[in-house]
Amino acid sequence: MVDTSEKNRLSVACYLYSALIFVSMQPFFVWNSPEIAFSLIALLFSLSILLRGSLRRPQKQIFSLLIIATFFFLYVAAPFRLADSLSIRPIAYSYALIVGVYYFGGNITTSWKILKNIFVVISAISLVSMIFLTLGAPFPSITISQNFRPQESDQYILYYGMSYLSSQISNFGGLTIVRNSGWFGEPGHFGIYIVLLLATEERLLASKSNKLLFLTLLSTLSLGSYISFLVLFLIRERRFGSLVFLSLVCLVFYILARDLIDNFLLSKLLSDQPLLQARADFSLDLQAYTPAQLIFGSGRDYLTSLNEYSSNWDAFAAKYGLLAIAIFLFSVFYILKTSFKFHNALIGLGVATIAIIIMLHRSWMIDTLYLWSAFFVIVYKMRNKSPSPCSSE
Repeated sequence: MVDTSEKNRLSVACYLYSALIFVSMQPFFVWNSPEIAFSLIALLFSLSILLRGSLRRPQKQIFSLLIIATFFFLYVAAPFRLADSLSIRPIAYSYALIVGVYYFGGNITTSWKILKNIFVVISAISLVSMIFLTLGAPFPSITISQNFRPQESDQYILYYGMSYLSSQISNFGGLTIVRNSGWFGEPGHFGIYIVLLLATEERLLASKSNKLLFLTLLSTLSLGSYISFLVLFLIRERRFGSLVFLSLVCLVFYILARDLIDNFLLSKLLSDQPLLQARADFSLDLQAYTPAQLIFGSGRDYLTSLNEYSSNWDAFAAKYGLLAIAIFLFSVFYILKTSFKFHNALIGLGVATIAIIIMLHRSWMIDTLYLWSAFFVIVYKMRNKSPSPCSSE
């Protein structure tokens, strides 16, 4: 029986934790802000104060995953490599997971529901904003300050309830069409966030909110997100109605936006360049590094010092070594093993597959609080140990 005061503390903690995850995903309003680190620390401290005296003993699978996650984040944060610098962020993420597991346990799934609700709101607002943009509705020109895209042609514009990149606008049949980035840096970021949210659901397209997220995913025109969702769908869904719904939506979408699909998607698939190298200026040459560099990496600032960019797995390996990749793959294997143990193989396989795709194509997500929180949520759900004294509904 949960008393009222503890229930209230848990309720606030659930919202704080979901806010912490959301802030860590870098929405546009925290770009290049020196207050980010302060906000993270303040949220973490607030969680600890609110839940003092409410320590919970984690289940075996959760505790084992926490050990893996803590070791991974501390390893990534340690500044012992050639071109390294101390980063507080991975340490903060590790502490956040410890607080989440020990102080409110299975209620982390409620924080995840709150996060999903935030994404549903962002999806609805961004879709409406896209319609306004297509219709040419007036809105003041507001440029969002940022320094991670130095090219003059790459400007982020705030338009009603969405941010978009100036280079992501196209003209289709006399109408202005923009790829949906939501509140994030790229359409692909928004898309993969949505895919991972859906991956933790028992049924991908059962609810109205999930269908809205799916339609928003389509509006990103992100090939990586499309492939991730398609793989997830083929693994998870065996219901005829869901297959018909997806097929009809995709058919109508292709008929209405064929030129856009040819430009943003098919051109990438039919390109001579390998798909995984489409976003990479850098590739890992095993012969160019010492054994120590291959195992432990060359440091978080290594690619920056070379003026190189890549979001693929080899960039992460170059910075943190093959050992970091091995730890991450071990965590994925552990989740898959747990899913078989608790007879939720399809859910575990879906999340594991998305995690592998993220590692291959969006490796910057490997050491994020969002991805690892999804790991914990899915393990809690598979164990059916998710009490919810704080409701987000």
